[in-house]
Amino acid sequence: MESVKYDKKKTTIGPARVELTKSDGAFQILVDGNPYYIRGAGLEFGDIPALARNGGNSFRTWRTENGKRSAKAILNEAHQHGLMVCMGLEVGRERHGFDYCDTGQVREQFERIREEVLELKNHPALLMWGIGNELNLKYNNPKVWDAVNEISEMIHEVDPFHLTTTSLAGIFKKEVNLIQERCPDLDLLSFQLYGNLPILPRQVRKFGW
Repeated sequence: MESVKYDKKKTTIGPARVELTKSDGAFQILVDGNPYYIRGAGLEFGDIPALARNGGNSFRTWRTENGKRSAKAILNEAHQHGLMVCMGLEVGRERHGFDYCDTGQVREQFERIREEVLELKNHPALLMWGIGNELNLKYNNPKVWDAVNEISEMIHEVDPFHLTTTSLAGIFKKEVNLIQERCPDLDLLSFQLYGNLPILPRQVRKFGW
């Protein structure tokens, strides 16, 4: 697949324009109008220069504040090395006690994430937003997907230049169906697989994504 390396030397100030296009049934991410194929890693506490030296062009984080470095510091270093970032947004997990039937708790989370997006949305190293991580793991309340969709809608309202996704633990037809129904605003869906990674394309087609 054709790809380009992010241009860390570009002189324009402001966000990269990231979009998802479809042609002849195939999807393509574009960054500032150029095809962009992600070669990346999960790198919240990792070695950003090493990723760049070894041919990477992107990485993801899990949250904006990881207790060690701010999101802005991570984005700045990524930019220095020509990398782009899928910036993680911390979303409460039911297995950790978050109650998606508690409207006050859901609203407080929404407002906190909105402030995070407003702070970071214009950074030139930002590629997309990762709304939550493995929210399907050990959960029962499907209202979590309503909250994810509301967050995605808010992001697209205040930040028209970046994509939104959420990352699932594995791939299951139940969650694919629920997200198709309850999260239509997401631009793409991400799956975390390890040993089963080779089966992902087949399962995605089988589950109708």
